Amino acid sequence: MNLDEPGLPIPDMPGYVYVFRDVGEHSNEIKVGYSIHPKDRVRQLHRSGTVWPLQIYWLWQVSNMKLAEKAAHAALEAHRINPRREFFEIAPSPHFNLEERHNSETTDAILWELIGDVTEAMSILQIEYEWEDPRGDN
Repeated sequence: MNLDEPGLPIPDMPGYVYVFRDVGEHSNEIKVGYSIHPKDRVRQLHRSGTVWPLQIYWLWQVSNMKLAEKAAHAALEAHRINPRREFFEIAPSPHFNLEERHNSETTDAILWELIGDVTEAMSILQIEYEWEDPRGDN
């Protein structure tokens, strides 16, 4: 059984909650979800679910994927693009103008704050986690 397949129940087991960032013309968008193998998941999404390639921007290795993903989505709810999808706008309109939404310095700073919000939500729920910065900034 591939636990990274969409539609399968999210297990109450250790794994990762990830932030994948769009590297195409939609760099103001992120996908936040769970996976046991985030590198495989990002490749799978590009083959089947996204037009532009995504990059692994941030990872939390967590003790409970189901609870951690729910905490992440709750922390980011005001940024959600579609209530049925796991995609979020980093700098949502109308709070940010078009220039700000496509300025990498602006969106990088906001995304860093959003990562902090997700981390705080996990801490409040006492979810055990270790963060990983695959960009090499940690």
